[in-house]
Amino acid sequence: MGSAMTGAKSLAPTSFGRAETVVMAMAAGGRGTLFEPVRIQKLLFLIDREIPHFVAGPHFDFRPYRYGPFDRAVYDELDLLSQTGKVDIRDGPGRRTYSLTGPGLTTGTAALRELPVEVRLYLSDLARWVLSLSFGRLLAAIYQRYPEMSVKSVALDVADRFPGRGQGLPDRPFLDGMASTFDLTGSLLEPRTAETGTRRDVEALLDDWCRVGDDLRSAMAKFATTSPDGS
Repeated sequence: MGSAMTGAKSLAPTSFGRAETVVMAMAAGGRGTLFEPVRIQKLLFLIDREIPHFVAGPHFDFRPYRYGPFDRAVYDELDLLSQTGKVDIRDGPGRRTYSLTGPGLTTGTAALRELPVEVRLYLSDLARWVLSLSFGRLLAAIYQRYPEMSVKSVALDVADRFPGRGQGLPDRPFLDGMASTFDLTGSLLEPRTAETGTRRDVEALLDDWCRVGDDLRSAMAKFATTSPDGS
């Protein structure tokens, strides 16, 4: 029992601060990804709520606002990261975007590598999910999962226009067992069916093999370009 607890505790990084969490979250979206203000806010909110134990969080104090969970400190942290050359902030006509610079991507990727592979896969799924939805569908999903975040909303009708979207949040079958080691109250655990758990396991295994295939193809291409006859 003692050794299991020791191994499980090692899964939870203790050095993650706000800056590391922000660049890690952005790196999970992939190289060159642009985050609009609403999406980086919602992604960090979900990380704080869904997997705080794995990132030494929560790191922010999200409160219900006109469009769901909001914390001004997210923007303050992004401004600081911009000053240190890790985040690029660009303003367009009625649109601001945030993206990682080269050094920011390096830092974010290094932070991701500190996490167990299951957590990295979940963060990648979560970032892609947040980026893939329209604003209305994203807000509806968050309101349905966290109704307390809708109490000051000026867009309450989104839950009616997009019913059932809260179920679209990526599940975390790999993470529940690990998280329960830290969460003695069981508050992190949510019911899930055997069917969804099996599907998620298969998807993760397929993703692992796809990554292996990509690595092999890359190695073969590199060998071909460096071989004497160019074949």
